[in-house]
Amino acid sequence: MKQAVQARAPRAASETHEEGTVATFRRQPKFAAAYLNAVFGDGDQQEIMTALRYVAEAFGGVAQLARKARLNPTTLYRSLSGNGNPELRSLTAILNAMGMRLGVSRAASSAGRGLAGSPQLTEIISRARAEVRRGNVTTLAALKRELRRTPRRRTKTGARV
Repeated sequence: MKQAVQARAPRAASETHEEGTVATFRRQPKFAAAYLNAVFGDGDQQEIMTALRYVAEAFGGVAQLARKARLNPTTLYRSLSGNGNPELRSLTAILNAMGMRLGVSRAASSAGRGLAGSPQLTEIISRARAEVRRGNVTTLAALKRELRRTPRRRTKTGARV
C-alpha cells in the first residue's frame, strides 16, 4: 500500500548573519559597546564602518539615528558605508545618539595586553569578532557567557577591567 506523501510547509528563511548580529546587539547593548571598542582598537576602516552600521541598526536604524544625532540621513548612510569616513563631529553625534561615547586609552605597554589590559579578555573579544564575521551566532552566545565569567581586575581608580 502506498502512503500519501504530505507536502511540507515551506520553512521560514533562517536569520542572516547581519540580522543575527543586529539582534544580539539590540539585546546586549554592553556587548555592542565592547564590540565597538574592540573594532576601534584593532580594526581597519572598513571593519569600523561595518561595526558602526550593525550597531546603528540595533539602535533603531540609520534613519532614526540620523534624527537623534541631527545629521542628514543620506550623509549618514554614506558615512557608514564600507568606504565611509565620517568627521569626528559626526562620529561623536552618532555614538551619543546610541548612548555611547568615544574614549581614548593608553596603548598596552607589553605584548599580548589588549584594550582592557587582560590578555584573556582580549582573546575572547577577538574570537567574538571572528564569529560575528562568520555569522556563527551559537558560538557568539557561548563567547558572551565566557566573557561574563572572565575575572576582572580593578585599576587604581577602582574601575573594573
